[in-house]
Amino acid sequence: MTDQPPWAQMILDFMENTPLRDSYLISLWANAHSAPAVRSIEKEFDTGRDEFNVMFTLAARGPSLASDICILNSRPKNSISRAVNRLHKRGLLQREPLKNDLRKEMLSLTEAGQQMYENTLPAFLERQRELLAPLEYEERRMLESLMKKALLGGYDWRRDF
Repeated sequence: MTDQPPWAQMILDFMENTPLRDSYLISLWANAHSAPAVRSIEKEFDTGRDEFNVMFTLAARGPSLASDICILNSRPKNSISRAVNRLHKRGLLQREPLKNDLRKEMLSLTEAGQQMYENTLPAFLERQRELLAPLEYEERRMLESLMKKALLGGYDWRRDF
């Protein structure tokens, strides 16, 4: 890469001097994607990262258990539990106890929750578009394939959540 701005060169130099270069790059990308979008929805909609993650999961997957939401977002139970409670108090999420295990609840979005999700989604889509813009279609598919392989290819990361 040539003619990089000073901040980009600083990142590249740093990556060359850390044994965590791959992890750092992945974390940096994830933070670059989510931080601006999260700040935007926190300010405009009073909705945080974990609340959006819960809405995102329920919108994409349909009714789900909180434990499944934890796995699908690689987030700890206490963070998802707080988000579920906040969404429920705001009338954005409904809870239905499972008949065979009353300790567990099936979670789903209310109409207001679906609307909130649809209102917050554009901030994340715009960040995704901006960050992936330099990649051609095939490069994006390759990135997707490599990330899936790294996430699903051996280590059971779900055990940590």
